[in-house]
Amino acid sequence: MGTEAIVEFYLLENPSDSGVMRLACRVVEKAWQTGNRVWLLARDGPQGDALDELLWTFSQGSFVPHARRGEDSDAPVVVATEPPDPRDRFDVIVTLHSDPLDEPFHRLRIADIIGAGESEQQQARLRYQVYRDR
Repeated sequence: MGTEAIVEFYLLENPSDSGVMRLACRVVEKAWQTGNRVWLLARDGPQGDALDELLWTFSQGSFVPHARRGEDSDAPVVVATEPPDPRDRFDVIVTLHSDPLDEPFHRLRIADIIGAGESEQQQARLRYQVYRDR
């Protein structure tokens, strides 16, 4: 694997906020199940609260061990509204944030979740351009 981050975009056909959050939880679960440490980046506090709750309940018989930022530094999944410090050891960032990540995260996978609305898709195009040009 090279030193650059790998950015994958996930386009959701269902434009609901709950559909976007459920997709993010599935991506987090898959990344965690394959042994990765995951940073789940919510767009704001209320969405972070909803994701924190949803990680307990989104799939019957499934539980993703997680903590909010600042609660448990050893948790395999952290839910936050700010990106991690690049020195932190995370393998995957799952982001629902409308802005691209500022830091040049190396040797990392970024999963960018996109809603179906035109504004979400336009913001995703801008993020794609930022990541491509780095």
